[in-house]
Amino acid sequence: FAYHDVGCTGLRALRRLGIEIAQVYTHADDPHENTWFGSVRKTCEELGLPVKVGADPHAPAELAHIGRLAPRALFSFYWRDLLKESVLALAQKGAVNLHGSLLPRYRGRAPVNWQLLHGEREGGVTLHHMVRKADAGDIVDQEPFVIGTNDKPTDVFAKVLAAGELVLARSAVAVVEGNAPRSEQL
Repeated sequence: FAYHDVGCTGLRALRRLGIEIAQVYTHADDPHENTWFGSVRKTCEELGLPVKVGADPHAPAELAHIGRLAPRALFSFYWRDLLKESVLALAQKGAVNLHGSLLPRYRGRAPVNWQLLHGEREGGVTLHHMVRKADAGDIVDQEPFVIGTNDKPTDVFAKVLAAGELVLARSAVAVVEGNAPRSEQL
């Protein structure tokens, strides 16, 4: 489940690690939104990955499709919607999300923007187990980075991408194997 530059980066990182990607779901771009970020659909075409654009993973036909794939793990990279328990339960070993802050701080949408608005000097990414509540599951891994006093949102976002690659390199295989660490969010 991928969207945005984080989705493109996440898919490339999984591919480099040799993790099989059986299906990718991505959102259709909103024609009324300024799309300044990478296309997951185009990344899938480039990598030869099967992609569904705009499909609802909670629809009965999609749940059945995902079930037939029998995924060892599910990864969410800037997917815009909460995945319901009916989808999360299909992952044999784990369902994780890559979030653009050091959880538990800045849960929810636009974490980079909120960190900048609050004058944070440290940001980061968190890979965490998905649960019913947004960004509330146990932490698998985190990678901090410095937010400079003159950093613009695009500067911080570039740091999110680099930190996300590091976290996935360290922890994605453990997720697929079912032995990813779990640290409770405090």
